[in-house]
Amino acid sequence: MFVPFFREISFLMHCLRYPEIDFLAHVYRAFEGLETMYREKGAFRVWVGAHPFVMLSDPQAAEVLLTSNKHIEKAQSYELLHPWLGTGLLTSTGPKWRSRRKLLTPAFHFGILEDFVEVFDRQSQLLGQRIESEFGSARKPFDICNEASLCTLDIICETAMGVQLEAQRASQSAYVQAVHSVGASFIKRNTNPWLRPEFLFRMTSDGKAFYKALDVLHSFTRRVINERYISYKADMSSQEQQQTEVAGKRKKRAFLDLLIETHYQNPRALTLADIAEEVDTFMFEGHDTTAMGVSWCLYLLGHHPIWQQRIFEEIIEVMGTDLSAPITSKHLPRLKYLECAIKESQRLYPSVPLIGRRLRRDLPLQGNRVIPAGSTILLLIMQLHRQPEIYPWPEEFMPERFYQKSQNESAQDHSDLAISHPYAYVPFSAGPRNCIGQRFALMEEKVVVANVLRRVEVRSLTPRDEVQVSINLVTRAAGGLKMCARSRQYDNTIDHSKKKSEV
Repeated sequence: MFVPFFREISFLMHCLRYPEIDFLAHVYRAFEGLETMYREKGAFRVWVGAHPFVMLSDPQAAEVLLTSNKHIEKAQSYELLHPWLGTGLLTSTGPKWRSRRKLLTPAFHFGILEDFVEVFDRQSQLLGQRIESEFGSARKPFDICNEASLCTLDIICETAMGVQLEAQRASQSAYVQAVHSVGASFIKRNTNPWLRPEFLFRMTSDGKAFYKALDVLHSFTRRVINERYISYKADMSSQEQQQTEVAGKRKKRAFLDLLIETHYQNPRALTLADIAEEVDTFMFEGHDTTAMGVSWCLYLLGHHPIWQQRIFEEIIEVMGTDLSAPITSKHLPRLKYLECAIKESQRLYPSVPLIGRRLRRDLPLQGNRVIPAGSTILLLIMQLHRQPEIYPWPEEFMPERFYQKSQNESAQDHSDLAISHPYAYVPFSAGPRNCIGQRFALMEEKVVVANVLRRVEVRSLTPRDEVQVSINLVTRAAGGLKMCARSRQYDNTIDHSKKKSEV
C-alpha cells in the first residue's frame, strides 16, 4: 500500500524520540558524513521539502560568499530570533544593516574595550574561586559549560547594560532562568518544523512559556534603558558633568551608554527602540558564544596536560603568584601560548558552527559552478577548519599551528603562516558581515581561561571521540563537558628556565 510522504513522516516521528540537543548531534554527524563524501567537490546539496540547501566547506567558496557585498542576507532560520532581537545588527539586512553596522563599529574601538577588561577579570576571578572552592578537591565532576555560562552572562550584562546581574551568586534568579528558557525554546522550535509557524507556536505550551520568559528579558532591558537614559540626561545637564568632560576624565561606560549618547546627539539615527534591539543582540551574541569558547578551550586543555602546564607557567611568568593581582589589557599580548590554545580550540570547535545565507541572486563559484538564487547556503565552519590539505592531522589539538604568526599579528588578524588560505580559518566569519565583537570575545576568553587556570588544574573526563557535537546557533556538546579540577599548589611547580621557543 502506498502511503504519501511515508519516508518524511517516519523521519519526523523518529526525531520525536530524541531530545532536541541530541537530535542536533545526529544532524551534525549527517553533515559530517556528507561533507567527507563530497569533500573533493567542496559542496553538496540537500533538499528540505521543496527548498534547496547548499553546504560549503571549501575555503575558495567561503571567500566568494563572505567577501560579497550582495549576499549578506541571513538564512530564514534567523527569523525565529525576531521576537527576541527584532531586526538588529545580527538579523537585519540591506540598508538597515549597513547603517547600523556603521553606527555601532566605534563602540568596539580598542580604547573602549580596554575599559571592559576590569569586568572580565573581576567576574572570572569569581568563576575561578567558585570552581576551586566547590570542585577543587578533584573528587566532584562538574559541567564546565554551566559554570562558564553564568560567568559570561554576568560579564555581558555588565558590559552591555552596566548592570551587575550576579548570576554566579544567584543562578536561580528570574532573569537567569528566562535566558535559559528562551535559548532552549529557540533550539526546540528550530528542530521541530510544526513549531515554526508563529500562530501554531503561540498556541502551544512551549510558545506560551517562551513569550512569558521573553517578557522577563524585554522588561528588564527596557527598564534599564529608561533608567540609564534619564540618568544620562541628568548628567549632561549638570555643570559637574560638563566640567568632567572638559577635563578629559570619564567614567567607565557600558555599550548601552554609548548608544544612548548617540541617540541623545541624533534621535532619528538611533531611536530608543533601536537601542533595545541592539542591547538584546549584544546579550544574545555575547553570552553563549563566549561561554562555549571558554568551555571548549578548557576541555581541550584538560586532555592535554603538557599544554595546560605550559600555559600555566606563562600566566605565572606574566602575572606572578599573587592570585588577587588583576589581569589588565597590558598583560594580554604577553599570553601567547594561551592565545594559540584559544585559536586552536576555535578551529576545532568554533563557537558558531555554520553561517547561513539566503541567496536573492545567483552565486558563481570556481569551476563554472553556480548556486542558483532562492537557495540557502550553509557554510560549515567546523568542516572548513578541518580540511586535511590545509591542516595536517586536522583532528589533533595542536596550538603550535598558530604560534609563529601570533607574535606579530594584530588582534583582528587570524591568518597564520601555516594556513595556506586566508578563508580556511573563520571562527568569527569574515568580510563585511564578520563578527563586530570578535576582539571583545578574544580578550574576554583570554582573561576567563587565565583566571581559571591560575587557581585550578583541570582534567577532562569525557574522551573526545565520545563527545556528541550539537550544532545550532552555537556549537554545544550534548550532555555537556564533564571535568574535574584540582587546586593549584604553587611550590616548585614552575620551571622559569624554560624558554618560550620550546614549543
